[in-house]
Amino acid sequence: MVEAEHLRWRRTLRPFLAHAKQDLEPFINQALSRTFEPSGQMPLIVYGLARKCLKSFSSTIILGWRGYGEDAMLVARSMIEATVTAAFLEENPERAADYTDFFWIHEYRLWHELRDLDPEYAAELFPPARAEEAERRFKEVSPRFGIKAKPPYRGTWHRSSLPKLIQSLRREEYFELRHLYALAYRLGSDVTHASIIDLMKRVHVAPEGHLEMDAGPSGRLVAQALSSAHATLLITLAASNNALNLGIQEGLRRRQEDWTKIWPWGTDGSSSREPGPA
Repeated sequence: MVEAEHLRWRRTLRPFLAHAKQDLEPFINQALSRTFEPSGQMPLIVYGLARKCLKSFSSTIILGWRGYGEDAMLVARSMIEATVTAAFLEENPERAADYTDFFWIHEYRLWHELRDLDPEYAAELFPPARAEEAERRFKEVSPRFGIKAKPPYRGTWHRSSLPKLIQSLRREEYFELRHLYALAYRLGSDVTHASIIDLMKRVHVAPEGHLEMDAGPSGRLVAQALSSAHATLLITLAASNNALNLGIQEGLRRRQEDWTKIWPWGTDGSSSREPGPA
């Protein structure tokens, strides 16, 4: 019975896998392999995030095919966050320096946290020159972010929340991120942080009356994770097209139509909704 279920959900993935291998990934690789001359930091950041998302998309396929839907959802969550960042910076290129300069906040924070947790390793990882630069750079950029030299340190380069960043996006092609956040991102966060919500979803009552833990490979969350990753990748590509002037609007529109055919139930597994990337 378990084997039959295993084969059933694998069969449902075949149209998606054929599309990804034969059409989608070659299309994206060709689009992102073009020579372009970026103006400013924003296009380079968006390009880097798009490449990251393409690699993450491939990993969700591997995880999903092997029955690790929860882990594929983890990766899809990361893709959504990267795509929100790409879309926001594409619409607000003046914020690109905030994104890059926040590196020094991370660097300073890592140095201080390691000094408390493992002083010996901190001294090895941060020799005097690196530690001095981290402190100097932190002092230069931290006032812009409103961050003080003592913990707790803010973990994001923006002062907003991810939902507010999504709500601020103006282009229609980014609107589907609202739905992806509500379903895939929040669910991926529960998995990432091992919350009680995630734990409760893994436990069920067996016919004999005892509790069982869903620990092995299964079809749980596989379609939801892969459809979400697929939709997110198309939005990433839309941001890249806007930022880099790739001229792939028509090709992208066709792949968006393909998405609604491959996943007729949408990103939430419900046949009553066909959201698709805008």
